[in-house]
Amino acid sequence: MVIAGYAFIAAIYLGVSPLGENTTLTEAFPGVFDHFKSFIVGGLFYAVGQFFLGQQRILLSGDQAIASALSLVIGGALTLVAVLVAVSAAFTRLKSK
Repeated sequence: MVIAGYAFIAAIYLGVSPLGENTTLTEAFPGVFDHFKSFIVGGLFYAVGQFFLGQQRILLSGDQAIASALSLVIGGALTLVAVLVAVSAAFTRLKSK
């Protein structure tokens, strides 16, 4: 799931990155590897968020309506954090060493 989250964040990064700078997609592609640490963190948020969203689908009985609603809200919020990590990485310039 973390690998899927990394791919999800990389796709968002590649889609948003040319908007942040005046670069082409081929110039933005190395950024997928340059932002490795932040993408892993975003991938973890994505994995946990998708887990909670999956739990929301399981908890469909009327007795568990509150648990289902909380699972939906928490899962959606964590997936949104993963998207924000990708967008912030696209607009952040790494320091040259």
